[in-house]
Amino acid sequence: MASSWERRDEAKEARLYNALGAALNTLIETEGASNAVIAQACGEFYAQVFAALSVENGETPEELKHRLTSHLQALEEAVVQRAQAMWRARQQPPPPE
Repeated sequence: MASSWERRDEAKEARLYNALGAALNTLIETEGASNAVIAQACGEFYAQVFAALSVENGETPEELKHRLTSHLQALEEAVVQRAQAMWRARQQPPPPE
């Protein structure tokens, strides 16, 4: 039996992604939630889901740490790519590192 980490249903994932995006947009528009508040809430939700999957699949702390490291590296790359695209869209160079 495949673990929750391995199961994939692309149509279901697309619906979930769209629903989460719509919910976040609603929070921004109706509640005036800031990007900082949304980022914090998404981080806490991510931590809860990640921990639940780890426990559900019986991972050891070492296995969790290894999986988390690779996921965080992918997240970092995605954030940098998004920021670069936004800087390009604004036609301004990224700030120096």
